[in-house]
This record gives sequence, structure tokens and C-alpha cells, in this order.
Amino acid sequence: MPQLYYGFNNSSKPFSETAAQWADAVTSDKIKLCFGMSFYKSGKQDTYAGNGINEWCENSDICSRQLGIMRGFKNYYGFAVYSYSYLFSDNKSEIIEKEYINLKNML
Repeated sequence: MPQLYYGFNNSSKPFSETAAQWADAVTSDKIKLCFGMSFYKSGKQDTYAGNGINEWCENSDICSRQLGIMRGFKNYYGFAVYSYSYLFSDNKSEIIEKEYINLKNML
């Protein structure tokens, strides 16, 4: 389960390319590829993302778009969200609530 805690605009590790590298690394049908997603970044600056520093603040559909990409890999088996507490917090910000709804609608 690679922890793909990157946005699409991350300068050094953009999500789409990094996920594709992990999918290509799986060469056996016996290996089930699950991805770790970083829901905890929703609504926050990503100080290590270079040009994508504000991506998680400006978008509320990153996780749902990531899930759409993951599902396109032939060896996709599932995903895990970090952290559970961010998904079910009672005091979600507006952007986190929208991200949650967008992800939930993908299930």
C-alpha cells in the first residue's frame, strides 16, 4: 500500500505520475494494489508540494479525482484514507466537508 500523499500539482511527486509508477511496478496478478490517500491535507497548505502548495486549499475534489484515477489501473484493489478522524470529525471546515461528500459520492 503506497502512501500517495501528494496532490496533482506537487512539483516533485505529482499524484498521477506517482500512482502510475506504482501500478507499473506490480507485475504479478497475485499482488493486489491498494493506495493510501491523504484526506488529512484537505483544506491545508502542503508546504512540501512546491507549486502545489495551495492545491489542497483551493480544491475540494482532489481525493475523488484520485480515486477515479486509481480505479483505472488494472491491478487496483482498493484504497485507505488517512486519517479516519478527518473523515468523521464533527467540526469539518467547508472545504473538508465538500471533499468528504465528493469522495463519498464515488463509493
